[in-house]
This record gives sequence, C-alpha cells and structure tokens, in this order.
Amino acid sequence: LLRNPGLGFMLDGTIVSFESVAIVEQSAVVLREELPRMVHDLKPDVVMLMSSIYDLGNRQWEETEGPLTPYDEAFRERLVHWYGAVTEDLIAMDVPAVVWVVPPTPHGEDLYAPEMGEEERYEVQHQVIREVVVSSAPRAELVDLDGWLIRSGHADDRWWRPDGVHFSAADGPRRVRGL
Repeated sequence: LLRNPGLGFMLDGTIVSFESVAIVEQSAVVLREELPRMVHDLKPDVVMLMSSIYDLGNRQWEETEGPLTPYDEAFRERLVHWYGAVTEDLIAMDVPAVVWVVPPTPHGEDLYAPEMGEEERYEVQHQVIREVVVSSAPRAELVDLDGWLIRSGHADDRWWRPDGVHFSAADGPRRVRGL
C-alpha cells in the first residue's frame, strides 16, 4: 500500500498559490520511482488515485504565460495530460483497473491560500477526472466520493473533516458505521 500525504499528479510547473517545491519533487519520486516498483512487486488488481489541493494551486510554467489557474484552458489541458498520463502508465504496467476517486471539495478557511476555497476550482478537477476515466475505459473506473458526501449530507461536515480536507482518523470508522 502506497499512501503519500500531499501527493499531486502534475509534475511540472511551479505552484504559486502556496509554498510547494517539495510537493512537486516528492510527487515525481513517488510516481516515477516508487509506484512503478510497487506495481511490479505487488501486481495489484486495482490502483486507486486521488489528489486535491496540490493539483489545483495556481501555477506558472512559462514566464510569458504568467501564473495560470484551473480556469485557464492551458492549465486545464495540462491537468488532462498529467491525469491521462498516470492512468495510461498504470494500464501499460498491466494494472487491470485504475480507479480515480473524485475527491471531496474542501471547505473551511485554512486551505493554504484564499483561492483554494473556490469550489469551482475543484469542479474543473472533477470534470477532468471524469473525462480521463471515460477516455481510458474500460480499464479506468470512477468512485465519486464528493458526490457521496453531498448526497449523504456530509459535504461540509466539520465532524467528519475537521480541517475541511482530511477525514478524522480517530472517529472515521465509528462515523461511517453510524450512517
């Protein structure tokens, strides 16, 4: 099992919304070295992918473009490229199923930068995830965690996600059983 807090799938550009140099570098190590090694060693039936804030901070790739947001087409195209690339890489490694999780939309005030609280930012990501899954079907599948939280009335529930992003590790199992 490979879990990495703060993992993103976009391995280029510089995040300008918040301090992030180590995030992009660590993500590259995980995706280019650790993940292929683990897929080779474990031969999993399923690999699940989920990222949120770290792929949606404003980024700068080229000085002539200036910083871009997920609302800019050039940013969105790069998001599609990277999400498609990790999906296709896993399929090429003979992973039978790649499952993309539509992450919960964060809520709250402490989200690294004010713009990270914009719900529309996450809608762009959710749309891109859906597109990548459709283009890689049937080997790629979708789990809509955000939709489930909305339908169950827990999208903004501070009890479930006290910081607005992460589920509470201490009470999570009890809360899910209580549904």
